[in-house]
Parts: sequence; structure tokens; C-alpha cells
Amino acid sequence: MNWLVYVCYPLLGILLLSGACIYKRGEWNEEFMSLSQTKALQGFCAVCVMLHHIGQKTCASWLPGRVITHGLDVFVPVGYFFVGIFLFCSGYGLYKSYKEKTDYLQGFFERRFTVPVLGLVSVNFLFLFVRYQQGEAVGFSTPFHITGPLMSNGYAWFIYALLLLYLLFYLAFRFCKKESAAISWIGLAVVLYIIHCDWWMYGNWWYNSVILFVVGLIFARHEEKSVTAVKKHYVAWLVAAAVSTAGFFVLSEYVLKTEGLYGSAAIYSVVRWAILISQMLAAWGFVWLVLLLGMKVRIGNKVLGFLGALTLEIYLVHGLFLQIFGYKENLPGQFYIKSVPLLVLVIAVCTVITAFFLHQFYVWAAELWMKQTELRKVLWRDAKKLLRVILVLVLVFVIGTCISAHRKSAAMEEKVEAYARENITYAEVDGVRIAAYVAGEGEHTVVLLRGFYNPCPTITLRTLADELAVYNRVIILDYPGCGFSDDTDKERTAENLVSEIHDALKALGEESPYILAGHQLSGLYTQLYAEKYPEEVEAIIGLDASVAAQPDEMLAATGRTPEEYRRILKKQGLVQYWGQKCLQITGFSGIQWEIYAPIFKTSKDSKDVLKEMFISRTSGRNTAEEMAMEYDSHLLLSGKKYAENMPVLQLLSNYSYEGKLYVGSDWRKLHEDLCTNTDIQMMTVVRGDPYFVYRSPEMAAEIMQEFIDGLN
Repeated sequence: MNWLVYVCYPLLGILLLSGACIYKRGEWNEEFMSLSQTKALQGFCAVCVMLHHIGQKTCASWLPGRVITHGLDVFVPVGYFFVGIFLFCSGYGLYKSYKEKTDYLQGFFERRFTVPVLGLVSVNFLFLFVRYQQGEAVGFSTPFHITGPLMSNGYAWFIYALLLLYLLFYLAFRFCKKESAAISWIGLAVVLYIIHCDWWMYGNWWYNSVILFVVGLIFARHEEKSVTAVKKHYVAWLVAAAVSTAGFFVLSEYVLKTEGLYGSAAIYSVVRWAILISQMLAAWGFVWLVLLLGMKVRIGNKVLGFLGALTLEIYLVHGLFLQIFGYKENLPGQFYIKSVPLLVLVIAVCTVITAFFLHQFYVWAAELWMKQTELRKVLWRDAKKLLRVILVLVLVFVIGTCISAHRKSAAMEEKVEAYARENITYAEVDGVRIAAYVAGEGEHTVVLLRGFYNPCPTITLRTLADELAVYNRVIILDYPGCGFSDDTDKERTAENLVSEIHDALKALGEESPYILAGHQLSGLYTQLYAEKYPEEVEAIIGLDASVAAQPDEMLAATGRTPEEYRRILKKQGLVQYWGQKCLQITGFSGIQWEIYAPIFKTSKDSKDVLKEMFISRTSGRNTAEEMAMEYDSHLLLSGKKYAENMPVLQLLSNYSYEGKLYVGSDWRKLHEDLCTNTDIQMMTVVRGDPYFVYRSPEMAAEIMQEFIDGLN
């Protein structure tokens, strides 16, 4: 019955053209940009955006084959066309209102911001509730996050962008004396917004149609001249708009799907901007085509008028029902509707009904708020006073925190040095001192290697090491640029790290073979070490260890390319590095430490030193470089398994095992695929998150020791 989804196409035609009037040659729809026409058009576009998002959940190429049902394929790649209509009409409408209404900028925020902000907040809370009930994690929203802000309502990006454009319009027309200057400043700000989105590697939908807001402003300012010019050569303009829309769209899709063009970083940059610019031009062409058709066809009926009044609410709320009823992997609290026609019907009905009641509420709340003139004046006056007080208090707090933190760090220097003298041994490798904590004696030598963003493994893993040291020789290494070790200028490739681990152990005088225990990313290094120096490895223990195939699943699920993933990793490392630098300079690393402190189970004296190491050594330059090389580290071991004679123990946290961390990845299968001999290669699931080696070192040590005893 899925063929019924194709019924939506003739229904859309009826919705758009019912009650339409087609003008003869020489006649024109002089009101093609009137409020009623643009509202009707936006109502139709809201429905198309809804179908676009449903298509992404039913027939997009990045979905697993078992859930793909074709029917809405046409809508999947063209969502930005319809958003372009919204943005163009918004820019056009703002300029026209500014010109036609006296003192339009007075009360601008109350009129333009009240309903969108109220809608954004209320629907976001609904999303938070639904996602919480489904067991899905939700992050904090911030514009400074690689690949885009983490939002409870992932479909609400348009509202954030629209509110920013409203703010730019107000500021430009409030402070610029000339309209041309105001529009130019808005254009410049939009370009900066595009650059911002591109650097942080947001999805293209965040910015591939936003320029049309500026186009709407320009068209509104020169409407009479533009329309007159178009009428003289209407057919030529119509053909040009259609050809440019189709041409640039096909170009963008071709480049987007030709992964071979992403072969190098330089080519990747060119390709990324080629896609963006071609999408911008395609959206521009589409808007122009729609306007030209509107000059000859007047649309409008009661249904379009009804939908046009609910445009904002439809856009905000339809994603909520897609979240509830649409496909999303590993969401046990989801009511997944497999039938696409039924899914479209349910989402459409639920969306329209909910949008209607939300609209009534928003209008009532906005009118109530607008009537409270005196209250708003008092609140705004008090808010400005309060804001000044808050700014002063924040400034005092920041300065005080900075001074206090640097004084405490200076006072801790002697204690840190004393700890290093008593507990740390150094090995020199290529002129770089690599720190080690060595404990215990025994038949076996265990080498503990750190996981992500570990500020000082020789302290954080010490409790685990001391537990194992009762029966074994145990060594913890601080990689270069981490903990008590020096920074290095050597590239942070997996090969270099493995060579440094090898050379450091030799410089310490430790005799092989070793039992290599790698936490998270270091799991790759243990596997590479065993491949490079097989005679030196007695066994491998993975502590929720990364595996080579992990990024491949992520790339397949997200549709990202290898070069794009490399860029993401590099920029994430840079953001982490500079963000941590800012926290160190301002003194807020100490406050940040209090969040992470409960993870680590160490002695009181060790924890004081660890706090100082966290402040000064977390996410350093070498760590950022190592993160940038992470994908290449995975590639080195792609398709490789453990040797048949290599004993292996994989300790997996149930948090990762149950798919709560690496969503979309089968953590168990990824590790099973590495095994070649189940007699000596085993897997154990332990209770906790990936930081169980810090939180529950006794438990981890007990399981590890049982495995080690079995090697005799």
C-alpha cells in the first residue's frame, strides 16, 4: 500500500491551484507580492518542508536499506528551495513594512520576536520531554560547536536564523542613515554568518539559502523597476530562471555525490564551496522562477489561507511528530510507523491540529503582552539596570577567579614537583622526556595506556595500576604533551606514538613481553604495537577500546566523506585546545575540574596534584594533533584482526555495549569481528560507562587479573 504516498503529488497540485486565476498574454497579477499571495505561498511551502523532512526519514540515501520506502524522493534534496521562499518573503515584508508604516522600528522586538521566541521555547520543551521519554540524550545549544549546535528541536534552526536576521535588520535600519548602507551592512553580516557556519562545518541547510533574505530586501527596494524590466522580456526571464534553477541544482547534486572529488584537503575546500555556491544560486533561481510564475498565476483558497496563517507553527511542530512516529535507530520509546502513506497522514493531521491550537495560544499571549505597555517599559528599564549590575558582578567574578586561580597554581608548583620526584620515572626518547609510573614486581608486565582527554594518566590510572601491582609489574606512560611528559614536535600519527611507547619502555629498562592495556583510542595503538612488534606482546587488554571499523559505520550513517571527517576532527581538536586555553587563562579550569573530579578515584594528595595537571595539561597542543590524526589511525588497521595466537580480553562498558555512546554502532559486533580465536580471545561486559577504569578500578583490576592468571 506504500504506493498511496504518490497521491500526495496530485493533492499538492490541487492545494496550490484550486481557486487560482491564470492571466492572459499582456495581463499581469499586479498583486503577486501582496500579503495574501505571499502568505498562501508560504503555507504551501510549509507543507513541502514537512514532506521534505518526512522524505529524509523514509527514502534518503543515508538510511539503512531495510527502512527505505520510495515515494517522497523528490522532496529529499530540495528543502532549502522552500526555506528560500520564506527568507525572501521575510526580507521583502520587513522592508515594505519599514517604508509604509510610520515609526515601524518602535516596538519592533515586541511584534517580531514575541511569537517566534514563545514558539521556540514552548516547542523545545515539548521536544525535550519527548526525547527524554524515548531515552535519547540532548545536548546544550551553542553556536560554537563543530557540525552545528546540539538542539532539542533539530528542525528549529530556521527560527534561530530568522531571529538573527530580524536583529540585523533592526540594527542596520536603526543606525544607518541610508537604506543602501543598511542593506549593505546586512549583506556583510550575512556573509560573516555564512563563513561562521562553514568554519564550524554546520549542515548546508543552515546557510545555503540565507542570502535570499538580503535578495528580498533588494528586490523590495527596487521592485517597480525590476518588475517593469521583467515584463518587457518575460519569457526570456522565465526560461533563464528555470534553466539556472535546474542547472545549479544538478551541479550541486553531482558534486555532492561524487566522493572522488574529496581526495585532498585543498580540493575538499573547493568542492565544499562549489556545493554551497551552486545551492545558493539554485535557491535564488527557484525563488525567481516562483515570482515570475506568480506574475501570471494568482493563487489563493481557504485552505492555503488557513495554512499561511499557521506557517511558523507548522514549521516548529511538525518535527515533533516526526520524532515520535518517524524512523530513528535505537530509540525504544518511539512509535515507529512503517507505512509511509500512514506516516504522512498522521504527521500532517497531528501537525495541523497542534499548529492551530498553538497559534491561538501564541496570538493570545502576544496580544496580552503587547497590551502591557507600562509593564513592558518598567521591565525593560529594570532589565537594563539589572544587566549593568550583572555585567559588573561577572567582571568582578572573572577577575577574582583569574587572580585566585593563578595564585593557587603558583602555590601548587612545589607540590607538583615533589610528587613527580617521588613517583615519576622519566625515559628520554628523541630528546623528549616521557613520564612513567612504575610499580610492583611479577612474572607479567602490564602497560596501561590512556584514553581520550586524560590530563595525566600516571595519576588517573594509578589506582588501577596499584591494584594490579600486587601480582604484576605495572607501567603507566604519559604520552608526549600529556601529564608530566614534555611536548613534542613529531607528528601525532599512530606509528609515531607506537614507536614512542616502544622506545620509552626500552629506555626504562623494562623487558618484554608486555601485556598492553589500552583505554579507548589507545586500543588501536595496542593492536598496531602487536602488529609491529609481535614478539614483544604477551597479550592485549582492551578497556572499552576503539576499533578500526568504528568511523566507517559513522560515515555510512551520516553520509560524510573521509576528508570531511578529518576536518571535523581537526577542528574539534582546535576548539578543545583553544577553549581549554581560555579556561586556563581566566582561571575557570579549576571550576571545570569540579565536574570531572568525581570520575577519578585517587588519594587526597594525588587528587590535588591531578587538579593542577588538569588545569595546565588538559587538551594540549599534542592532544589536539593526535585527535586530528584519529581517522588515519583507524585506517591503518582497517580490515585487520588480532593474530590467532594473541590472547585478548575486551572489557566493554554496558553503556557502550547497549548503544548509548556510539549511536548506530553495534559495539559488541565491532569487537567480535576483530577476534580470530575464541579460545583465547574473549569479551566481558562490565557495569558502567567508558570511565569504569577510573570509577571502579578494583572491579577492572579483578577481571584483568583473572585473565592474566589464565596466561600462565
